[in-house]
Amino acid sequence: DEKLYNPPQALNLYQEYLEKYSGRHSLRAEVRMKTLKRYRSVDPMKYREFQLVLNSYRYGDNQTLVRNLEQFISDNPEYTHLDDALFWLANEYRGRKRIPDTDADFDGFRKAIPVYEKILEQYPDTPHRLTVLKNIGDCHYFLKSYDTAKKYFDMVEAEGGNLGKRLIG
Repeated sequence: DEKLYNPPQALNLYQEYLEKYSGRHSLRAEVRMKTLKRYRSVDPMKYREFQLVLNSYRYGDNQTLVRNLEQFISDNPEYTHLDDALFWLANEYRGRKRIPDTDADFDGFRKAIPVYEKILEQYPDTPHRLTVLKNIGDCHYFLKSYDTAKKYFDMVEAEGGNLGKRLIG
């Protein structure tokens, strides 16, 4: 599935593997199947295109990935899993620093929030939901909107239980 970019075919091959073999790779096959089930009916060509966009990231150059994600989203509004592309785009806007210190870092938070909110509005059942809520909370926290941040952190805890508690720390 990581080379052919064809989730339906990968699911069939993983299932065949599990039926024939049991061993140290069985757990990995089961984990990958769980992830891939969401993409059972995806257009393999669009899925491949999106995976190639994600693979365009190079350490220290997130601007290329941002441009590629923005272009993919613009060109493919009908893609059935656009929440994935929006999620990665918002994450790139948000940045990778643990502690922001430049104007660009704070501008990134301001750009990320509406993209995360779009995911929640248009894809309420996204598997990224808890992380999106947590990331919105983080953005507001760093922008010193503490009441809004707390509102989102409370939502993460309420919806995610113990997992939510671990996410927000």
